[in-house]
Amino acid sequence: MQHATRKQTIGSAFADELSISYEALVEALGEPHDCSKVGEWESGDGKVRAEWALIFPELDDTVLTIYDYKSNLPIKEVTDWHIGAKGRKDNIDKAISQMIEQIADRQIKKAEHENINATMTPEHKQFLNELRESGVTNMFGAGPYLEKEFGLTKKDALSILSEWMRTFKQND
Repeated sequence: MQHATRKQTIGSAFADELSISYEALVEALGEPHDCSKVGEWESGDGKVRAEWALIFPELDDTVLTIYDYKSNLPIKEVTDWHIGAKGRKDNIDKAISQMIEQIADRQIKKAEHENINATMTPEHKQFLNELRESGVTNMFGAGPYLEKEFGLTKKDALSILSEWMRTFKQND
């Protein structure tokens, strides 16, 4: 996975959605292109303000873009993102999985680095498994659900979610 050029993104189209904080995307993928400014990455219709562009050479140069679309929130408060893609369907699915895995790994490392130590209980695990199955949110957006359901702090919810992701990944 590498950063893509503007030219490489031409022809990409909406493929999926991703619920995750702006901060988590920046930590995993770096700063986005500012599409609100005049220049190469400028949004022609003003509907996109921030965009990450990735290319997967090992997947026949499949391209993914992650961008806000018609959001009225301040960009750093956006949590609902669109994923654009260009390539064969099977490669797009693999690219999305790789990208999500990289973001998850970064979130796990962040929780470990910050020495967050809330422990996942069987109730937390069951709740997260049921939330995943429900499809209400992708699991990057599960933190606020944990906070509300169990009265957790944001930091403890991140710790529990990171532990769930790590154990879920090990059971894959």
